[in-house]
Amino acid sequence: MKVGGGARGWPNDDVARPTRRTFGLAVAAGVITGPQFAAAAADDRGVVVDVVGPTTLRLEDGRAIRLAELVANDPVAAKALAARLAGGEITIRPLGPTDRTGRVPAVVTAIRDARSIQEELVDAGLARVLPERDGTLAAALLGLEEAARDRRRGAWGDGRFQVLAAVPPPPVAGFAIVRGRPVRTGRSDRFHYVDFGRHYRASFSVRVRRRDARDWKLAPLLDAIVDRPVDARGLVFPDGGPMMEIDHPLQLRILD
Repeated sequence: MKVGGGARGWPNDDVARPTRRTFGLAVAAGVITGPQFAAAAADDRGVVVDVVGPTTLRLEDGRAIRLAELVANDPVAAKALAARLAGGEITIRPLGPTDRTGRVPAVVTAIRDARSIQEELVDAGLARVLPERDGTLAAALLGLEEAARDRRRGAWGDGRFQVLAAVPPPPVAGFAIVRGRPVRTGRSDRFHYVDFGRHYRASFSVRVRRRDARDWKLAPLLDAIVDRPVDARGLVFPDGGPMMEIDHPLQLRILD
């Protein structure tokens, strides 16, 4: 069981119906999509003058827009985004204030299109989902991601995107999707822990801040998660063994 729980910073600047029966932990608790964040402003429009990276757009008026709810670090995604949007007009639905990198997290849709750019990238297998602000959008994107993975579209087809096994512990630092069966849970003064191996200093673990577990009504479910198939997604960092901290209930899903 994990003990202690001192603060450890880690970066989080980027972050069809499923064929399997999948539940975010909060769904079983009656919180269907997790926390919703108020939009920073009403929907507006802008013209894209540059695609800075796979999730960042520079607009004619100088604003930088980050595609919220996504992780995309593949150059193919950046090229697809540039081909799709460069010089084009978009609708922007902000999901929060400007972040510390100077970007506004937002849902972006090309003018006259019904689907968001987030949905297009995930459906094409060019981006993965990191729930953070809009639980309704994230839940829909998770369904599209699963369909893209099952059909081996884009990066799912050539191995650039993978679902990693929790045992042996994944040798990654950064964003990952990890699947396994927890062997035990525990708690400290600050965190709930879910361990996927008996020796936590050498195994993969997930932690949830106790205040978040309380707000999301997850504590009873975390205690009942042992030996159930689970997907966890987020940023992996070293803390004894590889650790992932959950910032949104849809980042941890029970699959049975």
